[in-house]
Amino acid sequence: MLTLENLLSETHVQSSAEAYVSHAVACSPFVARLFTKDNGLLHDLLENMQQAYQLEDMQHFLTQQKIIDEISLKRALRRLRSHVMARIIVRDLNGLADLQEVMRTTTQLAECVLNSAIDYLNTWLVDVYGQPMDAQGYPQSLIVIGMGKLGGRELNVSSDIDLIFAYESEGETEGEKPISNQDFFTRLAKKLIAAIDEITEDGFVFRVDMRLRPFGGEGALVSNLDALEEYYQNNGREWERYAWIKGHEVTGGSQVSK
Repeated sequence: MLTLENLLSETHVQSSAEAYVSHAVACSPFVARLFTKDNGLLHDLLENMQQAYQLEDMQHFLTQQKIIDEISLKRALRRLRSHVMARIIVRDLNGLADLQEVMRTTTQLAECVLNSAIDYLNTWLVDVYGQPMDAQGYPQSLIVIGMGKLGGRELNVSSDIDLIFAYESEGETEGEKPISNQDFFTRLAKKLIAAIDEITEDGFVFRVDMRLRPFGGEGALVSNLDALEEYYQNNGREWERYAWIKGHEVTGGSQVSK
């Protein structure tokens, strides 16, 4: 298998795709580190460089990973990030991608990892505590609202992601040892942040900023929709309300948009 060292060797005759990689490596030490850590990444990029990374490709990539616990989930998400970022940056630096493609692909990466991580983490938590329900017996789910550049689908390769977490109604889980919906979704939110933001030996996926939530860093990590509405009506400052112009529901239901 071709390695980065071999590709850059003076005796190696580069193809046009390899020349693109060589140029990107010269411009970006970050890209060089990605290829050095994962030879399979270089092979994948050379095979697929002429096409933008699509959401379906990201979802397929994750289905090929062996995800059995939080450790393997973090590894899979970070591997996906390396593959997507390498292609975005190489295409961008060689004029193969415009700004719209960079923002679209990076935003799709964020939405993909958020949805995929929630699917796994929620399943594992439900196995322990049971399904969160409201007073009428309807299942509840974590609502993730993307704010700022994520909400506006304007992420670039160095952007962090601004998030607000919510759920529809109070209640408790239906397990043998029930916990409140607030407790369940707070646990889920903490695990979600760690899955994406935590720095491991494989790096991180996105830096997560939660300071736009009600009462900022002092506020509850997760709020129900009634509490959100009350905050913005009675306590929210103008700039906090304006921030919702770009608010976009990434996952979890339709009540926030309504």
